Amino acid sequence: MTMILQCEPRDIRIKILENFIDIAHQCVLLRNFSALFSIAFSALASAAIRNLASTWEGVSPHHHQLFQQFLDITHPANNYKIFRKLLKTSNNPTVPFLQIYMGEFLIMNEVNPDYLKKRFD
Repeated sequence: MTMILQCEPRDIRIKILENFIDIAHQCVLLRNFSALFSIAFSALASAAIRNLASTWEGVSPHHHQLFQQFLDITHPANNYKIFRKLLKTSNNPTVPFLQIYMGEFLIMNEVNPDYLKKRFD
């Protein structure tokens, strides 16, 4: 994100942004969803990058379409439904976005009673 923001000429900023979108596309093809969430959701979808209106105007329609697909994959709607569907339908090894599962484990830990403490007291 810093790399994009520090570039002064607009055309260089556009190329760097398109390169990051291409890298995110490779992450999808390789099923590396952890890297995809980092690039697309955390960096490119951040307010600082999204507010570069003149830069986004110069991005090719193909890259806009790819970026929109990444936003759809990383969108938390319906408990990350699109992301989970991609994981389920993949026949290849994947690198999942573990923060989703860590959140579920935390909820399970908080909601379910702890029987071990009572047993060992």
